[in-house]
Amino acid sequence: MLLILSLIEQHKTYHTSKLWPPNSPDLSPVDYEIWAVMQHHVYRGQIHSVDELKRSLIDVCCGLEQSIFDETVRKTR
Repeated sequence: MLLILSLIEQHKTYHTSKLWPPNSPDLSPVDYEIWAVMQHHVYRGQIHSVDELKRSLIDVCCGLEQSIFDETVRKTR
């Protein structure tokens, strides 16, 4: 997590974590669950650059099975 925050700080074109409160009212429990699944997959390897982080996030997001979304919605009802 510290590496990602460091990379974000280095590239000011991205928002810093200070702009995103950890319990944002704009995010639903489903959003938090999906981000947790994505985080688990992204952190399996090391991230060395912002471009690598973006590519990893896109790859993970595109690779998520519909069943993950269905299960997450079912659990948060």
